[in-house]
Amino acid sequence: MTGPIVNAERRIWSYWPFLAGALLAPKLANALSVWLPLHYAAVACYAVAWFMAISLFQRRSARNRRAVVGNIVASLVVGVIAGVFALVFPWK
Repeated sequence: MTGPIVNAERRIWSYWPFLAGALLAPKLANALSVWLPLHYAAVACYAVAWFMAISLFQRRSARNRRAVVGNIVASLVVGVIAGVFALVFPWK
């Protein structure tokens, strides 16, 4: 059965790397905050998690792949935003 609902569900589940990155990055940041301040740990963990999520998504996606430099820049932007949020609103 390949109706519009089944296709929508497949499309939604293609974003699972971002869900995994969003759920795992704060926990990894808390673990890394033993050695680093929380905002630096958040930058590192979110940047790595989102780079991996983008890479996995683009591998599974039928869309054109962007350059690796663009993926790194996007991941660093997400990491810096998460670091600023961790500095302003510390969760630990």
